[in-house]
Amino acid sequence: MIIDLSTIIITAIFIVAIFGPIAYLIWKGQNRLHESIRNLKAIEKDHQLNCTVLESWSDKAIGLDSQNKKLIFVDIQPSPLLWKLIDLKKVANCKVIDAGEVIQLAIGEGSKVDLLTFFNIQTDDPVDRGFHLVLAKKWAQLIDKNITKHEKSPRRAA
Repeated sequence: MIIDLSTIIITAIFIVAIFGPIAYLIWKGQNRLHESIRNLKAIEKDHQLNCTVLESWSDKAIGLDSQNKKLIFVDIQPSPLLWKLIDLKKVANCKVIDAGEVIQLAIGEGSKVDLLTFFNIQTDDPVDRGFHLVLAKKWAQLIDKNITKHEKSPRRAA
């Protein structure tokens, strides 16, 4: 069976039309993840930190320097880049806020609270909500282990 040149060209066009967009979306998604990590690494270098725990998802990245008790949060979705550097030595508590459409991590003390958005239904896929909630809880535990809590003096026995 002899295949002519036009059949080969049409077949190649169909293959590119089907698999081209899929390959592009995969490449674009990986590039965004790498961009958030690159931004986090640049902030880490600028502030002379060494993040021992890093995580990246969607358009966000978070890193923890447990030796210097610093937390870096990067979100590349809004333009310009949004990032926060939090000194965990000045933090008293950390908790997950699950408001349905938004999942945030509240880190702070008293009236000064930093909110780190892990999930927002406006920008994230609703199917991934459970993943983001588990991720926020994991980071709340990691941060809780690294904050210096203001402990009360122990009670005296009567």
